[in-house]
Amino acid sequence: MNTAYWNTHFSETVIEELIAQNIRHFCIAPGSRSSALSLAAKRNPLAKVWTHFDERGLGFIALGLSKVHKEPVVIIVTSGSALANLLPAVIEAFQTHTPLVVLTADRPPEQHQSMANQTIEQYDFFNPFIRFHFQFPPPSSEIPESFTKSMVAHGVFIANSENGGPIHLNCQFRTPLVHSAIKERPFFSPKTQFKTVKRTLSEGEALEIQRNILRYEKGVIVVGETNVINPKQILELSKHLGWPLILDPLSNCRKLPSHHAILQNYENLLNELKPDIVLKFGDRFVSKKMDSWLNTIAEVVFVSPHTQRCDPEHAITYRLVMDASQFIHDIIQYTPRRLPSNFSKNCGELAGVSKESIDKALFEDPLISEIAFIRLLSKSSIFFNTFIGNSMPIRHVDRVFYPEESRGDLFANRGHSGIDGNIATAIGIALKKERMTVALLGDMTFWHDFNSLFFLKKNPVPLLLIVFNNGGGQIFNYLEGVKDLFEKEELFLMPNELDYKQVANLFELEYHYFNEDVCIETLLKKKVPILLEIKTYHADDVKHVERLKTTLEWNLKDKLSLLYS
Repeated sequence: MNTAYWNTHFSETVIEELIAQNIRHFCIAPGSRSSALSLAAKRNPLAKVWTHFDERGLGFIALGLSKVHKEPVVIIVTSGSALANLLPAVIEAFQTHTPLVVLTADRPPEQHQSMANQTIEQYDFFNPFIRFHFQFPPPSSEIPESFTKSMVAHGVFIANSENGGPIHLNCQFRTPLVHSAIKERPFFSPKTQFKTVKRTLSEGEALEIQRNILRYEKGVIVVGETNVINPKQILELSKHLGWPLILDPLSNCRKLPSHHAILQNYENLLNELKPDIVLKFGDRFVSKKMDSWLNTIAEVVFVSPHTQRCDPEHAITYRLVMDASQFIHDIIQYTPRRLPSNFSKNCGELAGVSKESIDKALFEDPLISEIAFIRLLSKSSIFFNTFIGNSMPIRHVDRVFYPEESRGDLFANRGHSGIDGNIATAIGIALKKERMTVALLGDMTFWHDFNSLFFLKKNPVPLLLIVFNNGGGQIFNYLEGVKDLFEKEELFLMPNELDYKQVANLFELEYHYFNEDVCIETLLKKKVPILLEIKTYHADDVKHVERLKTTLEWNLKDKLSLLYS
């Protein structure tokens, strides 16, 4: 049997085992050396194949798919610089424990270190931003199928583990590359089955934690970025301990109707909020002020299923490694509920004042700034997912996006907080098609990734792309040391006069320019890709952000003493 036969047999075996490990989505870029892998995926009846010519965008589409489905997604690319184009998406996946399986085709060993065409050193290419890597030898009759399946299964297990994330399987192929299909009926039983048993607290352990750690009356629960906590659970824990809640937008605990225990506009409360203890779930926060504030608290308890350090200001005093939902369940089940205290009652009153102050600050005049629009969007009655671009949109969402009715999930790429691949990630999320996905993007973020719009021409998913056209990178106008520079516009803001309507026409998108005649509720009910341009001005945004602070200060000036009464 020839080389092409064994290339095809090996590729079908790899895809077969990935399917057996419950992976369904395969994102493929064109390439010759990867053709055996691509054909094996396309020919497998259980594989859902997505294709895109740009590996960089493809990587972020896979990232979005993995985020929304909460399962590994496979990326197949050819040899050479194709790998380098995946690096931003792999870094983001690594930083956020998002499982990806990167399948790369490579030249055989004899072509390395020889200046052979399209040949680079691909072994361990993504280190240190990878959870597992393995290089398969060129396929031949001497490589047992059981070995191939076992390695694939092990890699998927690591990708799915509590310290999981992206894995890399590098596959070397000699020519000729492809053969007609070999396996008439794929075998879908996994080579190795894995089971991770959750750690639980005994009644004695739960009581000891309450007695020695959670003993304080004045505490606050904070939840950073996570997708594993049920928001109903976190509300129950708040009631059980009598502690208020600070919720990062990526905690995905804001998607239930706002509760009286949730401190909105919390950034402007932190200096006055001085609990004895903070109980932290989830990883990073959007707001830099949160980490600085945690460093002022005597006791900071961090509960997380993974072992990665997540402590930028070195504030954590107690670390418990276990599933957060299980921890909450066990604490509620085994420990007595704390009676309402003056502190909890007063925090509830402060939460109400804080919530009211947002609307008063943003809607006293007819200005539609970015932050005011985001507040309005949070009041929509439509159920939708939201992808939030970096720079100013994610910061404004953090400040004011507290839905008054049940919502979908919130997503963002905050692992390394780049503006690359934001459209592609939103597309990956929208591919689930269960509801409209809204993407909130700055203009620089949009232009950085607008070639990903090509994917929508053949995959018209329900996606509302909202672009704030504000004249470039306005976040730099908030930065001390930059905002007053003479060179600011050329080096940082980089404004442009590009035409969004022409872009919409080029990629066959429905286009709208936001004004009083545009009904957002109507757009949210559609099932097609839409581009909505909103012209905004930095001065209006600055005015509203400052009002958030001053309005809250005015409304609370006689009430802050309640916290310590």
